[in-house]
Amino acid sequence: MGGSPQEDLNERLVALLRQDGRAPIVDLAAGLGVPRSVVRGRLRELRASGDLAIVAMAHPAVVELDVGCHLSIKVAGPTRPVVEHLLASDNVTLVSLVSGQYDIVVELRARDQRELFDAVEEIRLSSVVSEVCTLVYVDVLRSPFAVATRPARVRLDEIDLAIVRRLQEDGRLPFRELAEAVGVSESTARTRTLALLEREVMRISTISRRSTRTRNMAMGIGLHVRGYSDDLVAAVLGIPGVEFLATVIGNYDMIGTVSGSSLPALQAVIEQVRSSPDVTGICTWVHLDFVRETYRLPLGASPRAT
Repeated sequence: MGGSPQEDLNERLVALLRQDGRAPIVDLAAGLGVPRSVVRGRLRELRASGDLAIVAMAHPAVVELDVGCHLSIKVAGPTRPVVEHLLASDNVTLVSLVSGQYDIVVELRARDQRELFDAVEEIRLSSVVSEVCTLVYVDVLRSPFAVATRPARVRLDEIDLAIVRRLQEDGRLPFRELAEAVGVSESTARTRTLALLEREVMRISTISRRSTRTRNMAMGIGLHVRGYSDDLVAAVLGIPGVEFLATVIGNYDMIGTVSGSSLPALQAVIEQVRSSPDVTGICTWVHLDFVRETYRLPLGASPRAT
């Protein structure tokens, strides 16, 4: 089901920014085949409305949050108290109200398995939480901020950390304004930023609010597979609409998120996933409300080595 020309243009613009959040306006205009003034106006409108955020994310290894997991939570009663508790944690990067067997989906980062266990246990012991299903990430294969490998060991000083913190708020901040905010020269701000991006210490991408401007609905998928293989991963990642995919340990072998403009569009994506002969089972849940979808990890005040 197609959308209006304006919605289609928004989606194409978001797709380009997802690849490079700091792409110059001239490049975006060329990629979309429209004047630069149209891109500037559309980008300004999307960001001002809150439907689009362009931000930096530090690699979890930078803040030593190497262990990630996906939690599915069943609540006996109102979800609001549980959601408010989850939002109080800086290590929770995603909170979504969902349909299906569970009520809330959470993405959590921790420094090690013990810290992860303790965080999950705290949620599990809540008087209104009746069940928690935990899936531990093995490899995040696609994400707005996923990088191919752990960044090479590099020392981050206070300037690097200040740059990442500022770009976590606005990933397209001009180098001149970034330099003023950090207290360095414009050339230093440019050189340091490009080095952080090249070393994959951080990546700049987009967070889209699910709205009429971006048309996106989202559905979570849990896959049972016959066996993990590069061909299977390539097949699933090659399906348009698959925006997140990870191998996990737990009730499923892989989990993902697919997006589309309508429920029929989501169903079409799911059918393509089902068509792989290596997928032996699939479970789905619809994301009803993304209460938090952020990738601002807590950056300590002291320099870190990654």
